[in-house]
Amino acid sequence: MEMFWRVLVCAALLCCCASAQSQDWEQVFKLHFLPNEMKEFYVSLTYQEQQAFEKVTNTFNGEDVNELLKALYFASPEAARKFIVAMSSLSLKYASMKPEAIGFVNEIMENASAQGDENRSEMYKTKILEVLERYDDLSYEARADLEAYFPEILNSCMSKRH
Repeated sequence: MEMFWRVLVCAALLCCCASAQSQDWEQVFKLHFLPNEMKEFYVSLTYQEQQAFEKVTNTFNGEDVNELLKALYFASPEAARKFIVAMSSLSLKYASMKPEAIGFVNEIMENASAQGDENRSEMYKTKILEVLERYDDLSYEARADLEAYFPEILNSCMSKRH
Protein backbone atom coordinates (compact mmCIF):
# COMPACT_ATOMS: atom_id res chain seq x y z
CA MET A 1 0.00 0.00 0.00
CA GLU A 2 2.92 2.34 0.70
CA MET A 3 4.10 2.00 -2.92
CA PHE A 4 0.59 2.92 -4.09
CA TRP A 5 0.75 6.20 -2.16
CA ARG A 6 4.26 7.00 -3.40
CA VAL A 7 3.18 6.53 -7.00
CA LEU A 8 0.12 8.70 -6.49
CA VAL A 9 2.14 11.46 -4.84
CA CYS A 10 4.56 11.42 -7.77
CA ALA A 11 1.74 11.59 -10.30
CA ALA A 12 0.01 14.39 -8.42
CA LEU A 13 3.29 16.28 -8.23
CA LEU A 14 3.73 15.86 -11.97
CA CYS A 15 0.38 17.51 -12.58
CA CYS A 16 1.31 20.42 -10.35
CA CYS A 17 4.81 20.85 -11.67
CA ALA A 18 4.11 21.05 -15.37
CA SER A 19 7.16 22.67 -16.87
CA ALA A 20 6.91 26.02 -18.55
CA GLN A 21 8.90 24.35 -21.31
CA SER A 22 6.28 21.64 -21.79
CA GLN A 23 5.88 20.54 -25.36
CA ASP A 24 3.05 18.83 -27.19
CA TRP A 25 3.98 15.21 -26.37
CA GLU A 26 4.21 15.96 -22.66
CA GLN A 27 0.74 17.50 -22.74
CA VAL A 28 -0.63 14.55 -24.72
CA PHE A 29 0.76 12.16 -22.13
CA LYS A 30 -0.67 14.10 -19.19
CA LEU A 31 -4.06 14.71 -20.77
CA HIS A 32 -4.65 11.25 -22.18
CA PHE A 33 -2.84 8.75 -19.99
CA LEU A 34 -3.16 9.96 -16.40
CA PRO A 35 -6.26 8.88 -14.46
CA ASN A 36 -9.06 11.44 -14.32
CA GLU A 37 -8.71 11.68 -10.54
CA MET A 38 -5.20 13.09 -10.94
CA LYS A 39 -6.25 15.61 -13.56
CA GLU A 40 -9.32 16.65 -11.56
CA PHE A 41 -7.20 17.02 -8.42
CA TYR A 42 -4.82 19.38 -10.16
CA VAL A 43 -7.57 21.43 -11.81
CA SER A 44 -9.39 21.82 -8.49
CA LEU A 45 -6.40 23.42 -6.75
CA THR A 46 -6.14 27.17 -6.41
CA TYR A 47 -2.79 28.77 -7.18
CA GLN A 48 -1.99 28.96 -3.46
CA GLU A 49 -2.92 25.30 -2.99
CA GLN A 50 -0.70 24.31 -5.93
CA GLN A 51 2.19 26.22 -4.37
CA ALA A 52 1.63 24.55 -0.99
CA PHE A 53 1.38 21.11 -2.58
CA GLU A 54 4.57 21.61 -4.59
CA LYS A 55 6.48 22.89 -1.56
CA VAL A 56 5.45 19.95 0.60
CA THR A 57 5.93 17.25 -2.03
CA ASN A 58 9.31 18.60 -3.12
CA THR A 59 10.59 17.78 0.37
CA PHE A 60 8.80 14.42 0.53
CA ASN A 61 11.25 11.52 0.60
CA GLY A 62 8.61 8.86 0.02
CA GLU A 63 9.13 7.21 3.36
CA ASP A 64 6.02 8.14 5.34
CA VAL A 65 2.80 9.17 3.63
CA ASN A 66 1.26 10.16 6.97
CA GLU A 67 4.02 12.72 7.46
CA LEU A 68 3.35 14.07 3.97
CA LEU A 69 -0.35 14.41 4.73
CA LYS A 70 0.37 16.17 8.04
CA ALA A 71 2.74 18.60 6.34
CA LEU A 72 0.27 19.21 3.53
CA TYR A 73 -2.55 19.76 6.00
CA PHE A 74 -0.40 22.27 7.88
CA ALA A 75 0.50 24.09 4.64
CA SER A 76 -3.00 23.97 3.13
CA PRO A 77 -5.86 22.08 4.77
CA GLU A 78 -7.97 22.41 1.63
CA ALA A 79 -5.23 21.00 -0.64
CA ALA A 80 -4.82 18.10 1.80
CA ARG A 81 -8.57 17.45 1.74
CA LYS A 82 -8.66 17.48 -2.07
CA PHE A 83 -5.64 15.17 -2.24
CA ILE A 84 -7.22 12.69 0.18
CA VAL A 85 -10.47 12.68 -1.83
CA ALA A 86 -8.59 11.94 -5.07
CA MET A 87 -6.40 9.28 -3.47
CA SER A 88 -9.40 7.63 -1.79
CA SER A 89 -11.19 7.38 -5.11
CA LEU A 90 -8.14 5.82 -6.75
CA SER A 91 -7.63 3.52 -3.79
CA LEU A 92 -11.16 2.14 -4.14
CA LYS A 93 -10.53 1.40 -7.81
CA TYR A 94 -7.19 -0.25 -7.04
CA ALA A 95 -8.83 -2.48 -4.42
CA SER A 96 -11.06 -3.99 -7.12
CA MET A 97 -8.42 -4.47 -9.80
CA LYS A 98 -6.13 -7.34 -10.60
CA PRO A 99 -2.38 -6.86 -9.99
CA GLU A 100 -1.56 -6.73 -13.71
CA ALA A 101 -3.89 -3.77 -14.32
CA ILE A 102 -2.65 -2.02 -11.17
CA GLY A 103 0.93 -2.45 -12.36
CA PHE A 104 0.05 -0.96 -15.73
CA VAL A 105 -1.58 2.13 -14.18
CA ASN A 106 1.35 2.48 -11.75
CA GLU A 107 3.80 2.36 -14.66
CA ILE A 108 1.91 5.15 -16.39
CA MET A 109 2.01 7.34 -13.30
CA GLU A 110 5.67 6.54 -12.64
CA ASN A 111 6.49 7.41 -16.26
CA ALA A 112 4.60 10.66 -15.87
CA SER A 113 6.77 11.73 -12.97
CA ALA A 114 10.11 10.62 -14.41
CA GLN A 115 12.68 13.30 -15.03
CA GLY A 116 14.50 13.49 -18.31
CA ASP A 117 16.97 15.55 -20.26
CA GLU A 118 16.27 18.85 -22.01
CA ASN A 119 14.20 17.23 -24.74
CA ARG A 120 11.11 16.54 -22.65
CA SER A 121 8.83 16.32 -25.68
CA GLU A 122 10.80 13.42 -27.18
CA MET A 123 10.99 11.72 -23.78
CA TYR A 124 7.19 11.82 -23.47
CA LYS A 125 6.73 10.66 -27.05
CA THR A 126 8.85 7.63 -26.16
CA LYS A 127 6.82 7.08 -22.99
CA ILE A 128 3.56 7.13 -24.96
CA LEU A 129 4.94 4.50 -27.33
CA GLU A 130 6.07 2.40 -24.35
CA VAL A 131 2.60 2.60 -22.77
CA LEU A 132 0.98 1.54 -26.04
CA GLU A 133 3.41 -1.36 -26.42
CA ARG A 134 2.82 -2.44 -22.83
CA TYR A 135 -0.95 -2.22 -23.38
CA ASP A 136 -0.63 -4.71 -26.26
CA ASP A 137 0.84 -7.22 -23.81
CA LEU A 138 -1.98 -6.96 -21.25
CA SER A 139 -4.28 -9.89 -20.65
CA TYR A 140 -7.99 -9.74 -21.37
CA GLU A 141 -8.67 -9.50 -17.61
CA ALA A 142 -6.35 -6.51 -17.19
CA ARG A 143 -7.97 -4.75 -20.14
CA ALA A 144 -11.39 -5.44 -18.61
CA ASP A 145 -10.21 -3.81 -15.36
CA LEU A 146 -9.04 -0.76 -17.30
CA GLU A 147 -12.38 -0.58 -19.09
CA ALA A 148 -14.25 -0.77 -15.79
CA TYR A 149 -12.09 1.51 -13.64
CA PHE A 150 -9.96 3.67 -15.93
CA PRO A 151 -11.86 3.99 -19.22
CA GLU A 152 -9.98 7.20 -19.99
CA ILE A 153 -6.70 5.28 -20.12
CA LEU A 154 -8.20 2.42 -22.13
CA ASN A 155 -9.75 4.87 -24.60
CA SER A 156 -6.43 6.65 -25.01
CA CYS A 157 -4.63 3.37 -25.66
CA MET A 158 -7.25 2.36 -28.21
CA SER A 159 -7.55 5.73 -29.98
CA LYS A 160 -3.81 6.28 -30.32
CA ARG A 161 -3.71 3.19 -32.52
CA HIS A 162 -5.47 4.98 -35.37
